Amino acid sequence: MAQPSMGYVCRTCRQALRSKKPASVRATTTRSFSSTPQNAKTLATFTSTSSPELDTLLTSWRNQIFLPSILPPHHQALIYKKSRHDILTTPPGVTVTVQTALPPSAENASQAGEENIKLIPMNKFDRPNKDKSLQQICEQLSSTKETAAWDNIIPFLEGMRTARYDVPDQFIEKLTRKANEQAQYNTILRAATMVKRTGLRLSKRQVARELVLGLHRRAVESSYKLAEPSKTLKKIVNTLEDKEHCGALSQKDLETGHKDMRRDPVVVAAVLEQASAASLTQYNQKDHNGVVASAVSKLIALADALPGGIVGNIEKESGPDGDRFVLEDLVVVSNALALAVKVDMTQTLGKEKNIKTVLAMREQLKKVNARIDVVKPKVVAEANGKPRRALQMFDAAAKAQKAL
Repeated sequence: MAQPSMGYVCRTCRQALRSKKPASVRATTTRSFSSTPQNAKTLATFTSTSSPELDTLLTSWRNQIFLPSILPPHHQALIYKKSRHDILTTPPGVTVTVQTALPPSAENASQAGEENIKLIPMNKFDRPNKDKSLQQICEQLSSTKETAAWDNIIPFLEGMRTARYDVPDQFIEKLTRKANEQAQYNTILRAATMVKRTGLRLSKRQVARELVLGLHRRAVESSYKLAEPSKTLKKIVNTLEDKEHCGALSQKDLETGHKDMRRDPVVVAAVLEQASAASLTQYNQKDHNGVVASAVSKLIALADALPGGIVGNIEKESGPDGDRFVLEDLVVVSNALALAVKVDMTQTLGKEKNIKTVLAMREQLKKVNARIDVVKPKVVAEANGKPRRALQMFDAAAKAQKAL
């Protein structure tokens, strides 16, 4: 009995058919296709959003970059070499089966498995402009609180990682800032916990810093009545301990811009701020379980260990033209110390050590505030009447301190 026509099957797939390897290549009597071998690479798959522009951007990355990157060389040759294009355009053409990965918000995401895709001729150089496209993605996300839209970032980052496309630090920093503004910070944290898929590491200061600044603002603007900022900070601190983030930084990591954010003064100050606020609002100004004393000791130790102290470290990390970034960071540290000096740590430290600790905190607070007095007028002048996050943070922190 004659076998049904299989159309074109590439050499690798023919060999697989002859050896009867299971699941690697499949053929049917209704259409013919060859498929990629099952492997760890998956094709980023996105859920539709309310923004056609965003959907178009993501689809272009999926079709033109992510799909070719997971195909084996013999299939890449089919789509890129003009001499092979007649194979794709002559019925039945070539269809591949690929593994897929859906974003967390997709229905039945856990059941995502395979997708059949018909290959089409492509120009290897006809791809989205990386910088322009990433900027457009940020712009689209900056105007929506839609969870499905934001969750698409996770498969997008996975696709970038699989395609070996470097993701600019500036893109992740801006994305994190916009996520905070749209109350989608959990998407960034989720992406960080899925670091093996997304490559998003909190050992990059810009990312961890933006997350910390966001929770600081939410806490301050609510007069520390919200429980969420404290919970989010605990997730960040716990994530930093993971070896994929700051738990096991290599020399190569340090040379390529990664930092141990567990020793960053802004992160430590954020921990101190949340602990102090809890003591003042929930525990009658007492140091509950010694958490304030623990955070204070870390911050003071950093002030002594870091070249230039806390202020010097923040200015170094912010760069020569980063007055507004310096002011933002100093506001967090100043507010943390201002709240901590109001907390009674006598039961935790003893009377004598408590006095010494308070004096050390006041000394650091004086240094930080002195630098704020220098930097703030510069930021005001640069703003020229326009809203600036640093100035908004300064005003909100001053108001919160009075309320406590």
